[in-house]
Amino acid sequence: MQKPYCFDGRSEHHNYFSYIALTVRMTMQNQDNKNNPRPSLQDGIIERLKGQSRLSPADKKVFVINLGKLAARIDEAKPLNGAKKIVDHLKQEGIWQKRKRFFRLPGEETPDNGSEGEYASNPVVFIALAEAAGELLCNSAKKENIEREKQAAVKTMITGSSYAPKHTPLNAAEISAKALLDEYAEALAEAIQSRTKITDLWTILETTNITVEGFTQDETVGKEPSIYGQAANFPNRLFDGIFRKPPQRDKPWPSVSQFTTGYDYSDWAYPRVRLGYLATTHQIRMFSIPEDQRSLCQNSYTADLTIASSLLTLGFDLNSCDRLPDYDFDEHVKGAGWKQVTASIMHEIYIGIRRNHSGNVEIVLSISPLLAQQSHYPDVYLIDESGIATRTVDPGLSYFDLAKKEKQLIDSRFQLSQNRNHGLRNSSHNIEFVEDSENDYDGSYEFDFVYNELVDHKKNSAEPLFNKKLPIGILPNGWIELEQQNWLNDGHDFYEFEETIGANGWTEDRFLARVLLGAEDLRFYPVNPEAKPIAGVLRKGSVGASLLNNLNAKSDANSITNLLIEKAALTAEAGLKFYEAMFADHRSAIRKI
Repeated sequence: MQKPYCFDGRSEHHNYFSYIALTVRMTMQNQDNKNNPRPSLQDGIIERLKGQSRLSPADKKVFVINLGKLAARIDEAKPLNGAKKIVDHLKQEGIWQKRKRFFRLPGEETPDNGSEGEYASNPVVFIALAEAAGELLCNSAKKENIEREKQAAVKTMITGSSYAPKHTPLNAAEISAKALLDEYAEALAEAIQSRTKITDLWTILETTNITVEGFTQDETVGKEPSIYGQAANFPNRLFDGIFRKPPQRDKPWPSVSQFTTGYDYSDWAYPRVRLGYLATTHQIRMFSIPEDQRSLCQNSYTADLTIASSLLTLGFDLNSCDRLPDYDFDEHVKGAGWKQVTASIMHEIYIGIRRNHSGNVEIVLSISPLLAQQSHYPDVYLIDESGIATRTVDPGLSYFDLAKKEKQLIDSRFQLSQNRNHGLRNSSHNIEFVEDSENDYDGSYEFDFVYNELVDHKKNSAEPLFNKKLPIGILPNGWIELEQQNWLNDGHDFYEFEETIGANGWTEDRFLARVLLGAEDLRFYPVNPEAKPIAGVLRKGSVGASLLNNLNAKSDANSITNLLIEKAALTAEAGLKFYEAMFADHRSAIRKI
């Protein structure tokens, strides 16, 4: 049973929304994200862990070993003291009497299964111990930093377990490829750390709130200059990755940005370079529209009455704004019902840096699902109706039909789409609706029409040409994030997708290792003209092949390593300059006493 997205407002399809999101200051967006945060992959893992009464024998062993490693980080000379500090911080003295059930320190014996009671099994206690370790490892009193370290400690504890499996190379070639990529990351991290002052900036940010606020051109009119003068200017070269941008590039974006101390938000201090687009492939369910009903489901404002009539015929309960029909393909109406299709979800992929537990530079990949204009959820996707996408002999062209559409999508700068959101007017199906037309879309029945070909977003839905394009199916609006039931294998595919968008690391991460090494169900489209993923030591089409081939870039402007080093240097220079300006201002005020 599927739920469409019910929006308390008017459909974008009918142009009632004003263009707001892209003109809002970045800091406001950041605050909104904090007030209504999207649960992370790790949050989901923690919830699943808390729902378990006992850990498996294998997971128990992983947890106690990793907690021992956290204890050693707290006190390298005496790991046992580190474990005692964790227990004391949690204020659970009873745990210390059974220390070895929770902590196996480096060098201590760790039987595979052990006797009954060898290791503790309550996941809630393990999570609490890891979070206590994170608090102890944090050198800052800032809430944001404490939470970050707690999350990092939990991640350390679960890494290698069934909840966060490590990537294991399958053969000698993969072992060599992984080693080469790890060497690449280590060399780049060392270059950034030695040639820039980024770690100095990170140290300052442990105790000082510095963030970036962006303004559109209109917002700068009449704006008072910063009291810190030129030192407050945030370099335009660093905009990419700082301001969240949907695929469309023809809308107003912040043209000026400044440092401010108003918010505890420092993501700007971790620069990244956009590598390109990543398409991930998933098996899902789509509600199929029978051929004799497709002409009645033309996606236009004037067609709402016929659309509603057709959907009612297919068993839709339009007044509930709650569920789609619950029957399989051909089960109730010939050509209608839920069928398996292959979905390609589009993401942007970046290479960037983060601070590791020692305060040093670490190279990471990060992935962000694309959002169409005015969308709240990832919704840039493509559908292959056959269920199992067409494959070819060439691994670089796997899922040929989808790959062809993906290239069209990217080449159009995402003006094309295979889906289009539609919200049915209440008056189209509710005879009791008596409110004026201004409220006709309040709480409306909203969903995505899926087409067999790509649709041009620039064309008005009322144009005859558009009306010739007939939808082949329906998906709930926001299904990628909101509708686990759309995913096959009892939600397993959904959790794999969560792993995708929650990924932030390198070859130690199972999914990112596949991205770097290459996989048949992943397709990478670089934006750098000198970073083609040509086959060599690494698989054709892989991000790793792109990075290694780019090392021979003829232009510094196209050198990914050079770009990241320069971004880190510029970020550090700008941030430290602003800090020094604040410091000088305070000193000047002191001298006036």
